[in-house]
Amino acid sequence: MAQLLIRNIPEDVMTAFKARANGEGMAAETLARIVIARESERPPRAEAIRRMEAMRALSKPLPSDSPSSLALLRQLRDGNDDGH
Repeated sequence: MAQLLIRNIPEDVMTAFKARANGEGMAAETLARIVIARESERPPRAEAIRRMEAMRALSKPLPSDSPSSLALLRQLRDGNDDGH
């Protein structure tokens, strides 16, 4: 199994990381393994952007007279949910 040594971690960062691990009921080393494994599974930024653009391309454009999302939220907040 591979090993990783990380130097020059600021004390406040390490203290917070250890506290987080402790709050999760595990050692900092265990949490570090979990974080590294999770991050290694994420797609690279360029791939994530490509996927989002592909999903956006599948979406139908809204009509130009559509209300903004802000206007829709205000309508819902104010109890006027007639859709316009």
